[in-house]
Amino acid sequence: MAEYLVLIYEDESSWAAVGQQEAASWTDADWSEVVGLYDLLVALWPSPVVALNRAVAVGLARGPSVGLAALDALAVEPQLAEQLPPRPR
Repeated sequence: MAEYLVLIYEDESSWAAVGQQEAASWTDADWSEVVGLYDLLVALWPSPVVALNRAVAVGLARGPSVGLAALDALAVEPQLAEQLPPRPR
């Protein structure tokens, strides 16, 4: 279990390096790389909140419509369903 937690924290420190040290602002971050890091975290620690954060990163990396599609896929998660407002079609 301890090794598992170390991997998660190492992954989170990678995000800090990608998101804060290499970019002057959030608009300059390499969001494709951030999505890749979230993919690793989803494999290590699958949770609806991690998936939600990944969906936001997807939208920033690939565009709003792709990000919204990723959010729509999460609407079936019981932990998120009441937190995500319905999106007009």
